[in-house]
Amino acid sequence: MAQQNTILRRAAVIALVGPEATGKSTLAYELQNWLAPLVNVRIVHVGKPPATWLTYPMHLILPLLKVLLPGCRTSRMKGYAPSAPPAATLCSEMAPQMEKIRWSTLINAWWSLCVAWERRQLLKQSHKAALNNTFIICDRYASNRPGLLDSARLTVNTEAKGWLISIYNRLARLEHNIYRQIPPPDVVLQLSVSFETAILRNRERIKAAKEGDEYMRNRRRDAQDWNRMGNERVFHIDTDAGLDITREKAIQVLEKVLYGRG
Repeated sequence: MAQQNTILRRAAVIALVGPEATGKSTLAYELQNWLAPLVNVRIVHVGKPPATWLTYPMHLILPLLKVLLPGCRTSRMKGYAPSAPPAATLCSEMAPQMEKIRWSTLINAWWSLCVAWERRQLLKQSHKAALNNTFIICDRYASNRPGLLDSARLTVNTEAKGWLISIYNRLARLEHNIYRQIPPPDVVLQLSVSFETAILRNRERIKAAKEGDEYMRNRRRDAQDWNRMGNERVFHIDTDAGLDITREKAIQVLEKVLYGRG
């Protein structure tokens, strides 16, 4: 297998998406081990993008803001809070009425904008790396459907009036615009698993601040609606059968779509 023989004529950006406990992180490392002996490859975690020089100051002052403004719920913006609500509820929360808007709402909106910027930068760098013959495996990927996890979180409120809501709406439009600028991945492996299996896997995981069953149910519903405009190479893989079979299915898909095999 050689990079120059891919159908794309370059390395690829491969996205692994799906609900919690479908095995995205585990499969990412399995695919990295499969590709590593023959090509340059690395994994990026889109759910936890690194800070940029532009957003780093916000990371520094965030602990203080969370103390001063308890209404800040920045972990929900990132999409991995143990008690995160359904996407529709979160969107409703993030579209404040004039009489309800608070400074904490603006801080949440600004943080959401920072995360959007970090994701865009990470994924643009990933596509640039692919052009330079480095395969990128993305653990999660930004969707173009507002309200879903790893996607735009803010909703523009055109009915309310006032300068605070005007600032909020400007931040919301900027956030949506940033997500629209994210290029689609070359290949998407959309993983799924039965809810019963997902619950069992999650309970067996050793993880700080582990997500509860309700979070798993909400995340499952949101992740099933994943979509990225401009991407048609989406392949659904059921991971109920276990890692070995899932790995073989994923490799078969990649060999076919990238190298025309099988």
